[in-house]
Amino acid sequence: MNVRSVDGVLVARVRGDVDLDSSERFAEGLAPLREGDAPAVVDLAEAGFFDSNGLHVVVGLRRSLEGAGRRLAVACPPGPVRKLFELTAVERLVPVYGDAGEAVRALREVVSVAAP
Repeated sequence: MNVRSVDGVLVARVRGDVDLDSSERFAEGLAPLREGDAPAVVDLAEAGFFDSNGLHVVVGLRRSLEGAGRRLAVACPPGPVRKLFELTAVERLVPVYGDAGEAVRALREVVSVAAP
């Protein structure tokens, strides 16, 4: 996993599968998003397989960030991973965008509107 800042938004780029065996490593890889003070994006464009264990981690991250007054979005193109977010209605809790650039722009707009 690679975490970088893009226009003031932390973006975690996930590669490979996220399942029961890797969900703990996935959660640990997202630690920089919890520790920062910026809005965050989990980019799943390169996730091969993603199951309910990964969803659980994303929902937990959302709770952590929301408790700190921060926002989270997911970047995920159409396909099986995105379908999981839709079927489980997690997309109602965490907005899902087609790619990381779109997610960063959306979070930046929210920050701009909220700023005095």
